[in-house]
Amino acid sequence: MAPEFGRKPAGGHPLALRDGGDRRTGGERRAQPRAGPDRRWRQRRRQLVSHALLTSLTICVPVPTNAPKLRPPPLLSRSAPKGASVIPTHRIVAIPTRRIVSPPPRPYDDLIIEAARIHGLDPRLIRSIVEVESAFNPMAVSPDGAKGLMQLRPILARELGVRNPFDPRQNIMGGARYLRKLLNMHDGDIRLALASYNAGPGNVMRYAGVPPFRETQKYVERILALLEESSRI
Repeated sequence: MAPEFGRKPAGGHPLALRDGGDRRTGGERRAQPRAGPDRRWRQRRRQLVSHALLTSLTICVPVPTNAPKLRPPPLLSRSAPKGASVIPTHRIVAIPTRRIVSPPPRPYDDLIIEAARIHGLDPRLIRSIVEVESAFNPMAVSPDGAKGLMQLRPILARELGVRNPFDPRQNIMGGARYLRKLLNMHDGDIRLALASYNAGPGNVMRYAGVPPFRETQKYVERILALLEESSRI
């Protein structure tokens, strides 16, 4: 029960405070002096040591995790047959892959194949004539006025309907048409058709075969050699 203010209880002061004679004198105070600087330094040192110990325990304790543990893949499959040779991993080296290089496309192949299909010719024959006549130079012009890839003379170009002999497509199509005509004239004889292409059909008919012209004979032999070489590729 709380004491009543304004009335002095039997036990002493209402607020239980020492008053008057109840108050202690200096002799009753603690016989020992209060704690000095040494005692406060020892308390701080204990606190620092306890904090350091707690921190070290926190770092050393592993943190639990739910992540699955990764295992290294096995070196050999369990289903490997018995007696199979095993190559040590330290001796495995990368095997260089062989690079397959496709041959570069030959010039005007698409036009040559198209002309050969239209006029029923071997594309190798057209290609050999182009190589010997102009060396695949569409702007080539001979001393006697033949022009383009298959060296069409102006009169012949007009007869074949070639308006621009320097246009590769027109020149190849016109030359293939003329070559087909010569083969039909000589019953498919390639030597006579080539001689007529170089020296003209009139000279072939006059000499009843390849004319005795050195240029024409070398021309025929060179194209036949190119045909034989291309057949071995």
